[in-house]
This record gives sequence, C-alpha cells and structure tokens, in this order.
Amino acid sequence: MKNFPRIKVCGMRDPENISRLAMLPIDYMGFIFYPASPRYVEKKLDFSVLTLLEHRGIAKAGVFVNDPPDKVINIAHENRLEVIQCHGEETPEYCARLRQEGFRVIKAFRVNEKMDKEWLERYKESCDYFLFDTFSPSYGGSGKKFDWTLLKMLKSEKPFLLSGGIGPGDEKEIARVVLSEDLLYAVDLNSRFEVSPGVKDVGKIDSFIRTLHSLLKSKENK
Repeated sequence: MKNFPRIKVCGMRDPENISRLAMLPIDYMGFIFYPASPRYVEKKLDFSVLTLLEHRGIAKAGVFVNDPPDKVINIAHENRLEVIQCHGEETPEYCARLRQEGFRVIKAFRVNEKMDKEWLERYKESCDYFLFDTFSPSYGGSGKKFDWTLLKMLKSEKPFLLSGGIGPGDEKEIARVVLSEDLLYAVDLNSRFEVSPGVKDVGKIDSFIRTLHSLLKSKENK
C-alpha cells in the first residue's frame, strides 16, 4: 500500500521477545546503546537473533547518544547494524561520516514550538531520515506525544519517522497524519507497548499494525 508507513519497534533486548516480534510485519527493530537508558543493550546481540532478523528482512537500527564516531562504527559492525540513529547533539559532519561508512543514518530531533526549521536544513544532506520525538530535557523517551500539528510548521524536506508516546488507540490519529504528510516514512513504537522496559506486548503491536493497515486501506478505497 502506497501510504502505509514502515513500522519501527525500538528498545528491544530480550532474545525471546525479539524472536516473537520478528514474526510480525515490521520493518525496523531498534537497539539502544546508551548506558543511561533502561533498555540499554549491554553486550553484543545474540548471533541467532541477528540471523533471524536478517532472514525476516528486518533492518537493525542502533540508537546512540553523543558517542565518538569510531566507537559507534565499531559497535555497529559488531552487531551487524544497517541503520544508526543519532539521538544527541551529533553534528551534520558526524552524521555524514557514518553515511560514508555505508550506514543509513536517522537524526533525531526533539520537537517543541520553539524549534528552528533552519536547524533541520543543516542536516538535510548528511542523513537519510529525520526522526521527530517529543521534547524532553533528557535523551530518553518521555512516553508522551508532541503536538503533531507542528509537523506542518517543520515542513520536513526529508522522509521522517514519527516518534514519542505512540500507543494503542492512536491508529486513527496516525492515519490522519499519514494522509496529510507525504514524507512520513515510519512510525516508531516503544514504551507504550511494553510490559517491562525492553519487553514488548507482541499482541498489542500486532493489533496496532492490523488496525492502522485497515484504516488506511479503507481510506484508500474511498
């Protein structure tokens, strides 16, 4: 379906939970390599997990915050990541370095009414996707949604991921955003689908995807 966004599930670390989630039609699975996060991946990902995700065609995204680029590159190679998500104050030059190493790069921005669109312009040529998250003083997710009408103000010229507090029951609102934002590339799911930090309720994610797909299909047929 043309308008159906990709699905990224972030904050994974439990091998059994990952294996169950990999049976769903998701496109990206995110792993957090930021020590302050309760979903921090402390050691190299399981070989069997990596192989399963590759077999299922699910891209592996690593989330990093202000780490030296050489450290990020080493961890990315160790864990066979295809995508690197920069969630701190990484510069355009930093992002460009990661792209030169062959990784797809997502640059995250914490959104509020005071956000300067010119800030996005600086990163336009140095990353593959933007990610818009709820503004928070810390780097971790807040579990809250930001005002999605601000997307019109941002006028992103890059494909972007929508993040921040998305949960069960948000399908109709997301469907409206999908239809109004041509460059919405993916929705990023995390804490509101958890039973504990790093462990997702697979049934709730399955239901979310099915409901969103059904809503968009019905709108497409009208």
